[in-house]
Amino acid sequence: MKQICFKKFSRVRRVPAGLFLLLFAGLAGGCSLFSHSLESAVSGDDLESLAASREQMELLEADYASEGFIPEEDAPAVLSAVAGYAEELKQEGILQNYSLSGSHVWMLYDSGIQMIYTPDTGITDAVGLDSTCRIVTCQPYASSYPPSLSEEMGLPDSAASSLEQLSASWTFEDNYDMEEVTPDLLKELNGTQILLWHGHGGWTEETHSFLATGETFSENRFQNDIDYYEDFQTGRLVLCSDGRVAVTAGFVREYMDALDGSLIYLGACQSGLDAELSDAFLEKGAAAVIANTDTIRTAYNTRMMYSTMEGLSLTDASSGQRYTLEQALQYAASVWGESDSVQFGGTGARPVYFGENIRLDETPVENPVPEETLPGTQDTSTLLQEYAEGLDCLSGSGTYTGYFEITGSGPRYNYWSSLPVRPLSRLQMDFDQDGADELLVVNLNTDYTLRAEMYEAEGGEIQLISSTSLPASAASISEEGYLDCMTYQYNGQTAIGFEERSLASHLADGTLIRFTALLYDGASLQMLGTQEYMGSGGLPEEGEPFVDGMASMGIYVDFEQIFYEGTSIFSYLDSPEAFASSRTYCLWEDEAWLAFYPEWYSDPDAGPVEASIIEFQ
Repeated sequence: MKQICFKKFSRVRRVPAGLFLLLFAGLAGGCSLFSHSLESAVSGDDLESLAASREQMELLEADYASEGFIPEEDAPAVLSAVAGYAEELKQEGILQNYSLSGSHVWMLYDSGIQMIYTPDTGITDAVGLDSTCRIVTCQPYASSYPPSLSEEMGLPDSAASSLEQLSASWTFEDNYDMEEVTPDLLKELNGTQILLWHGHGGWTEETHSFLATGETFSENRFQNDIDYYEDFQTGRLVLCSDGRVAVTAGFVREYMDALDGSLIYLGACQSGLDAELSDAFLEKGAAAVIANTDTIRTAYNTRMMYSTMEGLSLTDASSGQRYTLEQALQYAASVWGESDSVQFGGTGARPVYFGENIRLDETPVENPVPEETLPGTQDTSTLLQEYAEGLDCLSGSGTYTGYFEITGSGPRYNYWSSLPVRPLSRLQMDFDQDGADELLVVNLNTDYTLRAEMYEAEGGEIQLISSTSLPASAASISEEGYLDCMTYQYNGQTAIGFEERSLASHLADGTLIRFTALLYDGASLQMLGTQEYMGSGGLPEEGEPFVDGMASMGIYVDFEQIFYEGTSIFSYLDSPEAFASSRTYCLWEDEAWLAFYPEWYSDPDAGPVEASIIEFQ
């Protein structure tokens, strides 16, 4: 097992999933070009043709774009449209060739320039503690993501700040964002011990993995600076359609050095689709590199980065040492899922590590709790209580606003809210009746659904024992509605229930009623059941799934009272105790909305409008 030896540092972040990538390669004449003029390598006409074709592709995107991004469901159509345009360019002699894959269109211009188009959906993306350790974060696209991901954009810096607390000799002073993240900056990162990079990236067969920076491409430098030109000609630098410059493995091999013992986290799409980019960092002395296997959801990507760094600070009770890199990744996966498809609707991408299975420190960590007090139930409860008090929960925090915003083509609009992604509530009690308390934490996902987590105090440490996602939602409703979280008795056990009621959609009278229940058996959270009814008339009858499903959870209700009188399921439970709730209030009467909607939707510059108020009690 190798430990990371940190000496100096600086900060790095990640690159966009959707972009044009331009690779300048195969230009005739080699270095002899510079004895005359760099302008002879790529003519002004070549650059004009390139710019014109990029503009046309942006117009093709505009038919599908919403708030500057391509809706995920429209990405295949955009790729098909760009491929059709590429065929036209080929027929005109502007392109030598092109190809269409599942995620990009590759184009080879007659000048030898390669362009790669990928639609941007906006949702995809050891050390001794007594030694000096420099921590760096880089986020070249920090302020370019949708507002709904604002919380996620702060997680890389939060992870770095948490690492800094492990030792007085560890420093986090290098936080680079947007245009600060340049190729020249990367050249200066030699000696960095922990580098957290978050932004956009991608992979092609021709370039392998690449990371977009915050630097804008300079045509003047390209035509007059020999070093700049050579970096593009050799593929060390490539160009994105938004004008940003991206770096490849060749850049790392050419310019970076002295990374001995460093830990590099490349939080970008497809940064680890193959080993080429990671190997480049390892060849320069890095101990380990974490990279993503494919196009990855931003919300999952940043959370895994944060929780992996958190995991590296935890202690393995069996060895008394800090978690290894592999253990830290497993810890993060236990919270957010083995891949981005578990909780975030992705395609199965996940972070993996290349290099050595390092830990931050080989020195055994002293147990912060006196050994003789560990078995005591009172001390276990105190540890859980202290942990719970440190959680910034939404319950009782006040109100937040929900919005309508126009999306896509046709009469469509979305609902979203300003809710921060943080715990909804927590409850400490002996759920499994083993004589010791557990801590239930109900977290909010980015889509406002919930995730239940059960923690226990083991060996003086707080350990996540089990985690499961729930269909219940805290704020995905634009009409009147509520969510109640509770416990109740089920066959002598403590069940955890979530009751949700709302109108099924805006301007509709169909009612959604959903109830989900969990049990904790001491090892994992088990789904006792989930049932929902959606409709505007008629009652479910005996023998129907909703009725039988509710009975299986120990719930026997008067359905007429539930559906027509608004009586809550809570009132029919055995010894119910509420521990959290939210209430959503619509800001629009139907007639007022119908009068306002046509003018709002027809305005191309119309922004979001307030739709509802969400209150946490």
